[in-house]
Amino acid sequence: MNLEFPDDEVWCRAEKWPLTKLKKALSDSQQATAANGWYPIFFENHDQIRCVNRYFPEGTDKKKAAKAMATILFSLRGTPFIYEGQELGMANTAFARIEDYNDISTHGQYQLALDEGFAPAEALHLVQAHSRDNARTPMQWTTAAQAGFTTGTPWLPVHDDYPQCCAESEEHDADSVLWYYRRIQAERFQGEAAAILQRGRYEELLADDERIYAFKRILDDQAMQLKLSESQVASLRDITDSLTSEYAIKDNLQEEMLRILLKRFIILCTRIAREKFSVSPEREKAFDMVRQFYVLVDNHFKEKKMVQDYADMLHRSPKTLSNLFTTCGLPSPLRIIHERIEAEAKRLLLYSQKSAKEITEILGFEDQATFSRFFKKMTGESVSEYRKREKQE
Repeated sequence: MNLEFPDDEVWCRAEKWPLTKLKKALSDSQQATAANGWYPIFFENHDQIRCVNRYFPEGTDKKKAAKAMATILFSLRGTPFIYEGQELGMANTAFARIEDYNDISTHGQYQLALDEGFAPAEALHLVQAHSRDNARTPMQWTTAAQAGFTTGTPWLPVHDDYPQCCAESEEHDADSVLWYYRRIQAERFQGEAAAILQRGRYEELLADDERIYAFKRILDDQAMQLKLSESQVASLRDITDSLTSEYAIKDNLQEEMLRILLKRFIILCTRIAREKFSVSPEREKAFDMVRQFYVLVDNHFKEKKMVQDYADMLHRSPKTLSNLFTTCGLPSPLRIIHERIEAEAKRLLLYSQKSAKEITEILGFEDQATFSRFFKKMTGESVSEYRKREKQE
C-alpha cells in the first residue's frame, strides 16, 4: 500500500493521506478474498518503514501504536505475518549522516531531493522518514552491546532505543508490546472468539469516519459483539445522554459532574462484565483489589508515585500487586501510576494557562527538569512541543 505515493515513489513528493484511504485498502483486500481465496496480512517487511511511524502521526505513543497495529493484524481475516522487531514495537531510526545508510535507493532518493532544490538537511530528513534501512537495523535481543545481535560490527548501527526496546527488557514487563502480541495471538488461536477471528467474514463499520477504524467479524450467527439486554442498553444510554447534555453546560461544576457520570458508567460496565463472564468469588477478589488500586492512584498520584506506597495502603507487597495485574492482563502498577500522572499533565497543559513550572509543583515533582524528563519519556515529545501541536490541531 503506497498510500503516500499514489504515482511514482518519489520521497520528496510524498502526500498526506486520510485514514479512510487506509481503511478502504484494508477493506478492499478483505473483500477480494471473501468468497474464494485467502489473504496474507502484514504491515512490515524489509522494504517498508516501521508501522508505528508509517500509520501514526509524529508524537504518537509508540507502544500504544504498536499494540493498535497488533490488534488489527490479529483481527483481520487471513494469515498474519510479523516482521522481525515488530513484536517489540521497533520504530524508525534516524541516522545523522547520509553515509550511514546502506540502501542504494536511499542514496538515489537523497540525490533526487537535492536536484529538486531541497537543502541537504531537508533531504536527509526525507531519508530518515522513508528509507528502507529503517526496517533493516539489527534485531534487538538484549541490553548488551549491539543489542546482543553480534559481538562484531553489524551492517547498520543498532537503534539507540535498544536498552528499553529489546526482547530481554520486554520479557520482564507485562505491559510490553511483546507480551501484548503473545496475549492477542493466544486470543486468536485459543480464545473464546478463535473460530470467529480465523474464519468469520469481515464487515467494515464507520467507513467514512476519519478518526476510527472499526469492523466486525461474523461466523454464521456468531459475532464479536457483546449483547446487552434492553434494560442494560437503556441504563447505558441514560448515562451517555446525561454526559452529552453536561458537555453543553459551561460552568465551574461541569468537571465534577462529568467525573460522577463517568464513575456511574464504569460501575455499570463492571456489573455487566461480571454477569457476562460469570466472575468467580476468587476472581472478584482480584478485580476488587485492582479497583482499589485504581481509586487510590486517582486520589494520591500527585504525592505518591511509587508502587510501594500503594502496596502499603493495600497491605500487600509490590511483587504481589505486580503478579496480580499480570494475571489480569493489565499494565504494570507502575505504568498505571505514570499514565495517571501523564493524563493529568496533558489535561493541565491543554485546558489551563498554567506554566510548566506551575504544573511541576501541582504534580509533586522535585523540579521542572524531572517533570520534563518524565513527560518526554511518556509521550515522546517535550512539554512545549506537545502544547504547541495540540493547539495547532
